[in-house]
Amino acid sequence: MFGGIPREAKRKKNASNCVSLLRITLLLIISLRPAGASLECKDDDVCIEKYRVGSKCVRGLCSNPFVSGCLQRYLGKDEYPDVRVCNSEDPPNAADTGICVESPFGYNEIRILSANWESSMFSAWIMQIVLSELAGVPSTIESGSSTRNFNFYDPENSFSYGTMTYDYDALRTASTYPDCRDAPSGVSCAHVLPEVWNGQNHAVQDAEREGFIESEVSNGAVGKLSWYVLKFTAEKDPTLLSIFGLTDMAKTFNGKSNRRKLAETFKRPFTWKDYCEMFTADNCTTADEVAERAPETPSESAKYFVRDVFNGKFNATDENDCDANPTTCTGHIVTSTCEWSTWVIPQAHYLNITVKSNGPGSTGSYTYGQQIEVLEAAVATQSDILFYWWTPDYTLQSYMATKNELQKINLANPTQKCMDSRISVEQRCSKDPSDWIGKMEGSCDAAPYALQKLIASNLREKIYNVDEALRSPGYDIIKSITISNLQLEQIFEIWNSRSTDMSSDAREAVCMWVAENLDSLKSFIPRTYPRSMRFSPPGSIYIYMAMVLGGIVMVLVIFNWVIIWLYQEEKVIRCAQPMILYLFLTGLMFVSMGAVAYAITPSNISCVIRMWLTYLGYTLELVPLIVKVGTINKIYQSSLKLKLVRISPNTIYKTIGSVVGIVVVFLSVWTAVDPPTRQEEHVLTKEDNPNGGVYVDINNSCITTSSTWMSIAMSYQMILLISGTILAFQNRNLVQKYNESSKLAFVVYAQFIFFLLRVLIVIFSSYLTANAAAAMTSIILSLDVLVTLSIYFAPKIIVARASKEAKLNATATSMSPNSRRSVKSNDKLLETVENHFENLKKTLDEVNGLLAVASIDLAAMQIHNVHDKKDSEKGKVLDEQVKAMKKTLADIQDPPQLFVKLNLQRDF
Repeated sequence: MFGGIPREAKRKKNASNCVSLLRITLLLIISLRPAGASLECKDDDVCIEKYRVGSKCVRGLCSNPFVSGCLQRYLGKDEYPDVRVCNSEDPPNAADTGICVESPFGYNEIRILSANWESSMFSAWIMQIVLSELAGVPSTIESGSSTRNFNFYDPENSFSYGTMTYDYDALRTASTYPDCRDAPSGVSCAHVLPEVWNGQNHAVQDAEREGFIESEVSNGAVGKLSWYVLKFTAEKDPTLLSIFGLTDMAKTFNGKSNRRKLAETFKRPFTWKDYCEMFTADNCTTADEVAERAPETPSESAKYFVRDVFNGKFNATDENDCDANPTTCTGHIVTSTCEWSTWVIPQAHYLNITVKSNGPGSTGSYTYGQQIEVLEAAVATQSDILFYWWTPDYTLQSYMATKNELQKINLANPTQKCMDSRISVEQRCSKDPSDWIGKMEGSCDAAPYALQKLIASNLREKIYNVDEALRSPGYDIIKSITISNLQLEQIFEIWNSRSTDMSSDAREAVCMWVAENLDSLKSFIPRTYPRSMRFSPPGSIYIYMAMVLGGIVMVLVIFNWVIIWLYQEEKVIRCAQPMILYLFLTGLMFVSMGAVAYAITPSNISCVIRMWLTYLGYTLELVPLIVKVGTINKIYQSSLKLKLVRISPNTIYKTIGSVVGIVVVFLSVWTAVDPPTRQEEHVLTKEDNPNGGVYVDINNSCITTSSTWMSIAMSYQMILLISGTILAFQNRNLVQKYNESSKLAFVVYAQFIFFLLRVLIVIFSSYLTANAAAAMTSIILSLDVLVTLSIYFAPKIIVARASKEAKLNATATSMSPNSRRSVKSNDKLLETVENHFENLKKTLDEVNGLLAVASIDLAAMQIHNVHDKKDSEKGKVLDEQVKAMKKTLADIQDPPQLFVKLNLQRDF
């Protein structure tokens, strides 16, 4: 694994140590940077002093002071009173205990993949804070394992690095389970990966083709992968900062080949256990300048550095021995795992730089944590190392402006052709070493690269399929949010300046930066967010107007009912059939009550009541009138055919009852199967709230699961209106005393207009608030009733009242003294009237005879006409008789002026 046994160790160990070394190789595991541990404590005062207010001593460890949110804790409750929204990792009673609040809009949780390097991890934290505290969107962090926690709000201050560099399976799972809480237990799931490097281009393209991610989008930072040496190494040999001081083909000033220089300068690192077994006589039982003790666990055995316990060890191995291996000796380079964007192997091979990585990974690589340990060991022992690293990153920032500052090495200039010829992830991780080399065209230096982020493909669809008023801003935020290199370096600088503990310092650094850059972060939140929910004021003016108007119309219906009862003996009322009028008024009363029901706050009961009142009301309003007019039309049409028709009132009422019964059955089935129920409607307003977003008003409306019921009910009412229109047209020539065609036509026309308005409200309900639609419907129903009363009942009441008053006046006049003096003067007039009525009776008898004769003669004339005998004597006589009949009928229709004068005197 190490490319040979160190020469120094050969003098101290016998040959059996080779077997021991191979055994150690099998025990080494991939090491990650250690998770931060909470500060030990005895009481809350220690936690407050070391952390900040909000941290408590829980089971001997200081808790996370930001458990309820970063901004409230950092800025104070006066400036920022709100706590964060709860997420799926909070305890069930978190909202009850005040740790957090439930998302008022029920936004779906967004899960963010942390990965295992600081720039990506801190970007994930920033996203989580913005979503949870500024936008009200629940969010959690996916680390790849249930045993690793990187939640910013974790009560125990955990700081665990992710298990994988690029967990594409987590994004794939999210495309299957849009809500990661529904994913199988133990399966990683995430909607967004905050940082992706260009070494993943092939994998990203494959993921896009597979369809579980969107097209990648910039995260705001620019990445650069480079070879580095420490500053003190560069000061000793500045030629190491250029390809010309590294390649074995380059000429050197001192005549010593660059191969030997690299092999002698960059030695191999050894683990703690390797050091104890290979470089000490008592296996580290005795402390020395390198190790205070022997490792106690397998994890410690694999460490390259443990602060204050193991300083690390660098030593030459057989691979560094250019005397024994003049053509194959190499120096050592610390490079990352094959999953990362690393091109060290093709660069070293084709640029003829004789270095090799000897880490425990399959390609001789080191994990992220192991790379950090090797670097810290080099700093602690001031050993020269060749280091493959990137920017932006905390590690470079932490050594800035010190003698250990990392200095970038310039290799061959990058070109687009080189970028296109890079080896893929599959090649880098292949079991065949020949695949690691790739092509010569892909061996140039890395170019600065706009870092990307990946988002699960179905996240936008899931969020945008929700009504706009309830739509989460989560997708728009994570897609638009960007963090630059300089901003990340600010966070790293704050983190590096603190020395409490790793996890607490990291949270403090991120929270401080977020609090001090709120204006910048708020720019990534869509304009109408964060939204505030409020119940729509029930006392809106249009609701009051609708309710008052409905009450007034109810009073008017009752008034008409009373008047009809008082005048039921008047001729105009008797001709209109009082029972029909009572049914008509009952329907109008139901409709007006329905108008009031629409104006009150909906409930499950009131939703059903308004449905029954409206449709049963229109049935009782229109059906009796239509049946009555239809019956008269039947009599009229039969009379034209000289047929005798017998109509029983019971038949009329049975017909009305049958239609009403059918409607009652329909409404009963509707109520039983799919009753309208109260549902909340959320309306996005344009009114700003105190948080910089807008208000979402909550309106209550009545909704059924299926629209079929409403369609049937509307169609039924339309059929009634069409039937009324046809009957009104057919009865237009009926005797005026029984002719209500004009009034029916007006009623139908008015109701059709109001019906059309109600249909338009249903069609355009999505553009109206529930309160506005209910108020408009209520007003339309009330106006419908009011207009119907004006068209149909008002004229009848006026005529009946005039007739009633005329009779009362006539009675009063007959009882007065002046009336006696006028009796004698009227005797002659009354005698004349009696004679007129006697003559009228005789005339009617004559007309009846003429009609009988005319009907026979008419038939005869038709026969003569058929046989072209229009000029026969009988035809001429018939013509004279018809003329006489027409004159008589004209006399009946135009009575003498004396009769009109008598009526006027009698009535007035």
